[in-house]
Amino acid sequence: MITKMKQILGAAAAMLMLAACGSPKTNLPLEGTQWKLTEMDGKADPAFAAGEDTFNFTLDPSRMMVYGVGACNRLFGPYELEEGNGLDIERLASTMMACPNMDLESRFAKLLEEADKYEIDGDVLTLFDDGKKALVFKGTKAEPLPAAEPAAVGEAPATDSVKAVVPAEKLTPAEKK
Repeated sequence: MITKMKQILGAAAAMLMLAACGSPKTNLPLEGTQWKLTEMDGKADPAFAAGEDTFNFTLDPSRMMVYGVGACNRLFGPYELEEGNGLDIERLASTMMACPNMDLESRFAKLLEEADKYEIDGDVLTLFDDGKKALVFKGTKAEPLPAAEPAAVGEAPATDSVKAVVPAEKLTPAEKK
């Protein structure tokens, strides 16, 4: 009797696992999701995973602005969604700090600006340029963006997320403290 019960419970568990595997994926939304870079130009690089707050971006639909981070610099600029999964990110601006992997950061920003289409499969976002896969991201839920007045095109966003970087030699003795 106990053996028969174990067989029935085992079969029920197997059916539940099969049913769970067959359930359709839910795609993360393009806007409001933080997208973390996993692949650029068909290659992964350890720098992409080096920090949680590097090589990522989020589209803010309330301002129609993209906010992100490369190797160390904050990126921001306007975007538009177009018919047929079209995406147009233009005139990205950034902070100007020097850090390792600047070549990767420059390429990342360039490919973001050149992307013209996107595809989402569950939690994976792929950006394309003229039909060629350019960037691949893994999505996570983004933290809510701070409320702020919209910034004019080409200006830093009106939040505390971007701070001016002043070389130490240009600071007064009082500012160095």
